Amino acid sequence: KYGWKVDAGGEKYIRESMPWFEKGIQLNPWNPFNYMNLGMCHHWLKDPEKATDYFEKAIALDPRGYHILAMYGWHKLQLGDLEGAQKYLKDSVTFAWNIENRDAKVLLEVVERRLAEKAASR
Repeated sequence: KYGWKVDAGGEKYIRESMPWFEKGIQLNPWNPFNYMNLGMCHHWLKDPEKATDYFEKAIALDPRGYHILAMYGWHKLQLGDLEGAQKYLKDSVTFAWNIENRDAKVLLEVVERRLAEKAASR
């Protein structure tokens, strides 16, 4: 929680959390959330390739999990892959049609607005 504030001490908290997610993977390699969280950590630490590896493992383990899909869409957005982000965010909203799923909906609005701006500027 503290690491995402992006302040001088943020990196410290991110780095401290990573061994715990790695331990979680050792204890239960079928839980996609530890992979997703490590992906987010690597993204914050500006290592998008390693982040991608962890996100892809998470999505392989839970290809219809709405939260995993939403965070993978977030990852794609951070990489500048608007079409990829749109796909995964739409899937997240579709698979979680009966719950709030606010993160995916808000991110999807951002992505669709950027795609519309991109199309209009052509």
